Amino acid sequence: MLYQKIMTGNRSYRVSMGRMTVFEEHRHADMELRYCLEDEGIFRIDKTDYLLKPGHLAVVAPMVSHSIPQSSSDTHRSLMVITGASFLKEHFRSFSLNTLSDPIIDLNKNDGNLRNLKSALDDIALLCTSTGSNKELLTAGNVFRVCGFLLAELEKDIGGKDPVRGDLRAVANVEKALELIHCNYSDRITLEHAARVAGYTQSSFCKIFKTVTGDTFHKHLNRHRIQASLGYLTETNTPIADIAVQVGFGEVKTFCRVFSYFMGTTPGAYRKEAMRQSP
Repeated sequence: MLYQKIMTGNRSYRVSMGRMTVFEEHRHADMELRYCLEDEGIFRIDKTDYLLKPGHLAVVAPMVSHSIPQSSSDTHRSLMVITGASFLKEHFRSFSLNTLSDPIIDLNKNDGNLRNLKSALDDIALLCTSTGSNKELLTAGNVFRVCGFLLAELEKDIGGKDPVRGDLRAVANVEKALELIHCNYSDRITLEHAARVAGYTQSSFCKIFKTVTGDTFHKHLNRHRIQASLGYLTETNTPIADIAVQVGFGEVKTFCRVFSYFMGTTPGAYRKEAMRQSP
C-alpha cells in the first residue's frame, strides 16, 4: 500500500474532474471526496467495493485506504476534492476524529442539507471548466461550503452515539515518519530514527505504525523504495547496481531479493519486459 503526499508547496486543497482510472491502494493524511457526475464507477474504501452512481458522494477519511480497482466507462465522470488541515485549520479535527457510518452519501435524497452539499459540489464541477479570473476564490469558497455541509451531515450521523474515533495524535505523528520515508528513502533510515521523529519508543512506534498504515515500518520503507526503482528501470539505462544504491539499498543482492518479493520477478526481467512492451 502506498502513502501519498497530496498537498505540496502552498496548495491547501486539490480539485479535479474526469474519469476514475485504475489506481492502486493508497492512503494519505488528507480527506478525499469523490462525487459521481455521470455513469457508474467502482470505488474501493478500506477494502470494500462501492458502486458510485450519479449523485453519490464517497467520503474517504484521513489515512483510510482506498483505490480504484477497475476502469470505468468512457462516459463516467467524477469530481475529486482533496483537502486537509492546512485548509480547514482547527475544523479538520472533526473529520480526523470521526467517520461516517456509511462512506457513501446519496445526494439525490430530498434533504435540505444534502441539496446544499450537492449544489456546492455542482458549482465546483462547473468552475473546473471556467476560465474566469475569480475562479480560484470561488472554488475555495465552495470547498469551504462542501466541508461545512459535510460536517453537519457527520454530526447528524453521529447523533447521540459515541463517535467512531481515531487517534489523531497517532495519525499526525506517524505522518512524520511517512514524510521521512517519502523524502529520504534513498538514505539509510533506521527504525530508531523514524521512531524518534514520530516521538515514540521503538516498541510503541512499531505497533502504532502498523495500526495506521497496515504495514510494518520496514515493509513500508522497502515498498516505497521498490516503487521508486521502477522509473529508473523503465525510463533509464542506469545499471541495476547503481539503481539499488539510488533507492536506498546498500547491496544489489538485497535490492534484487526485495524487488522479487514485491514484484514477483527480478529487476532485470522487469526491465526486459518493459522494453519489450514499449512502442
